[in-house]
Amino acid sequence: MKKKIIFFSCVSILVVILGGWIIRKSNEPLKLLKATEKFYKENPTNYLFDGVTNILPYLSKDDIGSIVVTKEGKISLRLNYSNKCYYKDFEDKKIFHTLDQSQCFSYAINYRETTSMYSWNNDSLSSSKELISNLKELKVKSLYQNISSEDLDKKYIEDVIANYTKEKIDVYRLIGDAKWAFDTSIPKKLIKEIILYNETVNDDGKLKGVVLDIEPHLSDIWAHSEDKNELFKEYTLNMIDLYNYAKNGNLEVVLCTNNWFSKFDYFDELYNKAADVYSIMNYDKRYNIDNLEEELAIASENHKKIETIAHSSMNSEPEESYDNFAELNKDHIKILKAYPYERFRASYHYLPTITYLKNGTVYLSVYFSSLENLPSELFLISSNGDVQKGTLITLASESYFLFSNVNEKEDYTLSSSDGFIQNVNIEGKNGHSKIVVD
Repeated sequence: MKKKIIFFSCVSILVVILGGWIIRKSNEPLKLLKATEKFYKENPTNYLFDGVTNILPYLSKDDIGSIVVTKEGKISLRLNYSNKCYYKDFEDKKIFHTLDQSQCFSYAINYRETTSMYSWNNDSLSSSKELISNLKELKVKSLYQNISSEDLDKKYIEDVIANYTKEKIDVYRLIGDAKWAFDTSIPKKLIKEIILYNETVNDDGKLKGVVLDIEPHLSDIWAHSEDKNELFKEYTLNMIDLYNYAKNGNLEVVLCTNNWFSKFDYFDELYNKAADVYSIMNYDKRYNIDNLEEELAIASENHKKIETIAHSSMNSEPEESYDNFAELNKDHIKILKAYPYERFRASYHYLPTITYLKNGTVYLSVYFSSLENLPSELFLISSNGDVQKGTLITLASESYFLFSNVNEKEDYTLSSSDGFIQNVNIEGKNGHSKIVVD
C-alpha cells in the first residue's frame, strides 16, 4: 500500500512538472511577441528582424526563426524547425497559431498582398478618382511613373503625387535606357533632379524613389561584345554606383532585372548591393515559377524586396501576353504560393492595358489642335446618357483631357462647357485611345 502511495505521488509530481513545462512552452510565443512589441516601440524604424536569438536571448537554438513587425502594428513569429507560426495585433493578449506558413506571412506582411504598377505614358498623371479607384482595386501601393524633367518642375506634379500619397500609394520616378548600363551620367542627372525636387515640396508631394529600367542586353555595346560576363560586371558596378548615389539622397531604388541574369558571375553582387527592390521581368508564362528560384534565394538571403512582373502588352509574343485578367491574376497567385518569402509581391506592366484586361475599358485622351481652343471643362456622354467629366492634364509638352473608363463598343458624344459638341468613335489599342479635335 505504501509503495502505491509513493508511486502515485511520483506520478503526480511528474504531471505537475510536465504540466508546468507545457504551460511555459505554450506561453513562450506570447512572451516572445510581447518582447518584440516592446523592442519595436523602442526601435520604430525596424520592421523586420531575422534571427530572433539576437533580440530575445532566451529563445532556444532549436526554435530559431524570424519575427516580423509591420507599420500597421501586426507581429508574426515564425519558428523554422518546429514549423509553427504565431501572430497577434499590438496590445492584444490573444495569440493565434497556425501551421500554414503562407497564412502567417500574409497576416504579418502586407507587402505580399500589395502590387506595383508601371506607367510609361502620362495617363496616371491625372490622379483622377476613377484612376485611383482602378489602382486600389488592383491593390497597387507603388506607382512607377515616367515623369519628364520639364514636368518635374511644375506645381501640377506635386499636387498629383500628393493625391496618390493621400490614398497611400507611393510614387516613384520611372527612368530607363539601355545605354545607361555603361554610362551613368544621364541617370545620375535624373536622380539629382528627384533629390532637388523633394527638397522643395511638402512631404505629401515627395517622390518615394527611382525605378531604373536599364537593360544592358538591349545596348549596342552588349550586342557587339564577345565577353558578356565582363560587361555584366561593368553593368553591376554601375548599378551599385547609381544605388549609392540615390541612397545619399534618401531615395528608395527599384532595379528592373531579367530572370536569366543568374548565369553571370556578378549576379550575387547585383542582388546584394544594387537596389532596395528587384523587379524581375518574368514574362515567359511557361517557366514563370522555375525562372525565379535563384533570384528568390539570394533576395531572401539579403532581405531584399523582390517583384515578379507580368507583361500585359497585347503586342507581345503569345507566351508572354495574356488574353484576360483572370489568367494573369491566376499566374500571380501561383507564383506567390510557390515562394512564401515575406518580401515578395506581384507587379503589373503596364497601365492602361492592365485595366483594359480587367475591366474591358479603355483610357481616352482628347487633344485639341490649338491650345486656344482648349475648353475649361469637357464631358463624355454615352449613348445611354451616362456622363463622365474629363480630367485636364497640363504638362510642359502637352495638355489634354483624360477619361479613365470608356467602353470601346459604345458610341459617345463630346460636349464642352463652351458649347462644343462632337461625336466620337473609340478604338482602344492596348487599352488606350487618342483623338484630336480641330
